Amino acid sequence: KTVMGNCSSSDQNASVKRNGALEALKASKYYENLGELKISSDGEIITPENKDSYMKARERAFNQDHRGYPNLIIRPANAADVSSCINFVNKFAKDAILCVASGCHSSRCMLNGAIVIDLVNISQVKVNQVSMTVEAGGGCYLKDVDAALMPFNYGTTVGTYPETGIGGLATAGGFGWLGRKFGLTCDNILEVEVVLASGEIVVANNDNEYADLIWGIRGGGGNFGIITKFVLQVYQLPQYCIGGTVVNLAPTISSALKVYMKFDQMVQTMPNDMSSAIVFPAGAPVVPQVWTYFGDKNAVKDVPVLKDTSSMGGWFTVENKLRPMSYHKDLQTLTVPLTNKGNIYLSDFLVGSIDKTLSEQFLKDLLAYTRKSLPSTLLSGMVLFGTMGGQYQLADKDNQTCVSTAARNARYFVLIDCYWKDSAGDKGRTDAKNWVNGAKAKLAAEKTTAPLRYTSGNLDDEGEVTSVIDDVELRLKALKAKYDQDVLFKQTIPIRPN
Repeated sequence: KTVMGNCSSSDQNASVKRNGALEALKASKYYENLGELKISSDGEIITPENKDSYMKARERAFNQDHRGYPNLIIRPANAADVSSCINFVNKFAKDAILCVASGCHSSRCMLNGAIVIDLVNISQVKVNQVSMTVEAGGGCYLKDVDAALMPFNYGTTVGTYPETGIGGLATAGGFGWLGRKFGLTCDNILEVEVVLASGEIVVANNDNEYADLIWGIRGGGGNFGIITKFVLQVYQLPQYCIGGTVVNLAPTISSALKVYMKFDQMVQTMPNDMSSAIVFPAGAPVVPQVWTYFGDKNAVKDVPVLKDTSSMGGWFTVENKLRPMSYHKDLQTLTVPLTNKGNIYLSDFLVGSIDKTLSEQFLKDLLAYTRKSLPSTLLSGMVLFGTMGGQYQLADKDNQTCVSTAARNARYFVLIDCYWKDSAGDKGRTDAKNWVNGAKAKLAAEKTTAPLRYTSGNLDDEGEVTSVIDDVELRLKALKAKYDQDVLFKQTIPIRPN
């Protein structure tokens, strides 16, 4: 169905921008050929002419800073529809900006003037108990996968925020509470259905002619096609899960430093059944942590690291919510109250080496920076360290993914974010960007050279990827030349052909 119609808007600025998108659509080379775009009746073609449908579709972007005004939003219902979209672009809209949206956390999902292929309607999930796999459509949220796995108490590594899309997470690597136990999300991709730049629909796995393609998809981001179906390995989870937050009050730099140093030392001895994260919150006198444990209930007493969480340091513990919980209902929704949609400037990368503790001076400098009060234009800021090691490091012994050894040997996955007030406008965005860049400068000494192909960082986040031209990168370039020589899929962390 094509969603079109007349509109009026109380928000004059939004109305002007939407009308601008409509004018750009009508002026485009492909507008007169829109009738050639054939998709199934369950799909949608949304133009700026219909205010409500169009605005609702573009506002699916999680970050308000990523909500552009596309010329056209197409919501295919299946792989054949996606193929029709690609064929239309190849025939009539070669010069258009093409965006692909899964969970809409990418800064490149709703660009101004773009044709957006939004996979939200391709969200089927099917569990196979015999093969211990789950099939997930390319437009699934993580909560869709978790809901399907919960009745069987199965799990696999799928992020920590329920409304993240499976597409961007899985193809860029994929971190989560189960990662130290089962590896990256991409380590658990067994097969994909993918629409290539030619419009051809293929199935790729280790045992067919597209084994090279699935290698590149496992960590190469959205560079090689549009994934319409993932087949992921799943695992029987232990019946017992411990998880929750611990918060230590540590108003002074010296008291807080002891908590961060102890946390970093505990990473060395943490069993693979455990995972954790620690936060440097902007301008706050506390040290928040998240701890998880998946193992035998009777073995808890034999896990020293878990016991040590009750005595992390600081002045005193103001919160300890570690408790037995459901992985799916409780742990996988733990971040929901802590995560808000809004205007966000963010960046992510890898830090440190798994076999080496961070220096006291490094932690002290970062702590001193984050303890400063934020400008009045900003709402909040944080630097989060998520622990790596375990199967993050060891899962890919046979080199079945394109995630580099340098990336797997990192000590932490780091996320920096800063929210600004709606009322602060461009000044707020500039202040948020400056705060994030200031934090990045403090982290530079321990930042790895290994690229991450997450696209959640803002478009003007300078240097979020510094690709090293090694054997992996050269192989990726050759693969890009084979499957996307004309670089149709460029709204990602790019790989350029040879």
